[in-house]
Amino acid sequence: MTARSQVWALVRLRWTLVRSPWIRVGLLTAAALVPYFGFISILIRNRIEPAALVAAVNAAPAAFLGFGVLAVVAPLTAGGTELFPSDQLVAYPVRPATHFLSSLVLAPVNLVWIVQLLVLTAETGFLTLDHPYLGQGALTSLMLVLACTSLGQAMAWVVTGLRRSRNGRLLLRTTLGLGAAGALTVIRTGHSHDVVDYSFGPAVAKAVTAGGAGDLRGWIPTTVGGAEADASYRSILDAQGFGN
Repeated sequence: MTARSQVWALVRLRWTLVRSPWIRVGLLTAAALVPYFGFISILIRNRIEPAALVAAVNAAPAAFLGFGVLAVVAPLTAGGTELFPSDQLVAYPVRPATHFLSSLVLAPVNLVWIVQLLVLTAETGFLTLDHPYLGQGALTSLMLVLACTSLGQAMAWVVTGLRRSRNGRLLLRTTLGLGAAGALTVIRTGHSHDVVDYSFGPAVAKAVTAGGAGDLRGWIPTTVGGAEADASYRSILDAQGFGN
């Protein structure tokens, strides 16, 4: 039985254990509201005032960076997310990959994650306003969401393993202390904007805009392979006649 099959079986079992029909209706309604609000956040781009649009576009890099930080940091506080506690599955041959995939399935069941996703949806709409290829810009945002969410869950499971040893807990405390000190230093010295400027946020925002405009040279490298793939993709595009 593959990991994906096991995840699907565990999801069905968890759904079966929800006995109340009202709770089931509420869960389905909440799940349906997410794409609805996402659609609404795209529609509002046509009604936003010019000044507010400029402010939203300028805030896009920080929004992308903020999602990345929260998607990575939030799971670390829980140390991994499971459909069922591990001690309830001891008698079953559940693969380690199944635990990881199940944590990805449960990642959207988080209000902060959903709110941030809606923010990115709105920002994608603003960045692609008056451009013909909204789908391409949205694909860049989707790739960011998948990458950051996967990284966050993977790091959460690493933290879970480190917490089981004394040296691991010491390493985690040291890392947490250094991270907190670094964040406090950045805030107190007023270099928050520099952090955003040197992060992946501006590159993602530019790729979303380029994707919406149909500019493959500016869209493909960041969306598909990251900044390190820029040179190879540009050479390919030049060979295909897409160069400037």
